[in-house]
Amino acid sequence: MWWTVFETIVSLFESCVVIHFICAFLKHDFKTVRGKIVYIIGVIIDFAAVIILNSITVYEGLLGIIYILVYLIFSSIFLKGEFLQKIFTSFLANIILVCTGLIVSGIISTVYRDNLSEIYDYKSFLRMVSMLINQLLLICVYNLVLKYKVSMLKKKEWHLILSVLGISFVSLALIHFTIINSSIETEYTKFIVIAEFGIIILNIVCFYMTYALNRSNSEAENLRVQKQQEEYRTQYSENIRSQYEEIRRIRHDMKQNLAVISALYKEGKYKEAGEYIDKISYNLAKLEMFIDVGNDFINAILNSKLSIAKEHGIEVLCVSSSNMRGVEDTDLCNLLGNMLDNAIEAAGKCNNSLIEVSINSDDDKIHVMISNSIKESVLKNNCDLVSTKDDDNTHGYGIKTIKSIAEKYSGIANFYEDKNMFYCQVIMYKQML
Repeated sequence: MWWTVFETIVSLFESCVVIHFICAFLKHDFKTVRGKIVYIIGVIIDFAAVIILNSITVYEGLLGIIYILVYLIFSSIFLKGEFLQKIFTSFLANIILVCTGLIVSGIISTVYRDNLSEIYDYKSFLRMVSMLINQLLLICVYNLVLKYKVSMLKKKEWHLILSVLGISFVSLALIHFTIINSSIETEYTKFIVIAEFGIIILNIVCFYMTYALNRSNSEAENLRVQKQQEEYRTQYSENIRSQYEEIRRIRHDMKQNLAVISALYKEGKYKEAGEYIDKISYNLAKLEMFIDVGNDFINAILNSKLSIAKEHGIEVLCVSSSNMRGVEDTDLCNLLGNMLDNAIEAAGKCNNSLIEVSINSDDDKIHVMISNSIKESVLKNNCDLVSTKDDDNTHGYGIKTIKSIAEKYSGIANFYEDKNMFYCQVIMYKQML
């Protein structure tokens, strides 16, 4: 009875560790009530799977794939992230679990010269020690891996890495199952254990390569963002310069315009005078200030984009606060530029098009909401908002940029639809700059 209680406690602890790793790797928020409930649900599901499999067999072998499926189903239902990343996390969590168990049992078997079957089958002191050491090693390895999170991989890279992990899992499961259930002499068993360690080392190398690819992609993305920011700086500084030159020209021409209007009225040419006034009003409308947030650089990008929208016949409604401190100008400009680019492109395809911009700021956070009219549902056929343009190497970064900026400021980016309107909502928590 005491042994059963001990194994149950260890299994429950292991479920807590594994589910915590999966949640942390997928950047789950443990602070909220929902986050804690999701974590508890994951632990219960995994613990139930462990109890069921332990009642069927001593060593799961290939049945261990059930754990991968459990992790994948749990993460798909309750956790955020791309599906390929969830598959990777499920495989990685189980591979680490298998590898730590193999390392501990292999070392203990070698030191004490016992068969692995005895360590797994008998309720001995060595089995108890191996279970405790395995949990400690599992925690250390999981914490180490969490320092090197992986998210920015291309589809082909995900497929390659997942193939390696899948082959490694099957190979380790078959080899270890053979050692436990066969009558191979202890001397030859050591060679098979060494082969297992070789596969484990290959997995370590594989993870390092995955991290290196992730880092390379991240650096490439940062360079792309920096290039885009420089383009925004150039574009909108030029916009400011042209607006300034236009204002100077209009001021210079004002006296002449007033003289022309006065002369037309004196001559009774009221229609010509009205047309002349309309022309001047149109030129002045180009300089209309939609939003003033107290920051010239942010004003430039907002008003430039909204002027473009107006030139395309898109109705624009704007509401804005003026306290933009706590978020870097470059990040806010990059965010607003991408959000408005997407909104203008989508609204431009509609009749009676509309864009609504709302920027609210308080002492803790900045809330940006940009909505636009849509011709048909976007999320219905493209729920992940993947670029539909032909050149996906230069397109499709807008949504990624929006999400990454929100994440940088511990916020969220939500996308939803309602009554032929598409909504992009971003919440960012202010930082001490």
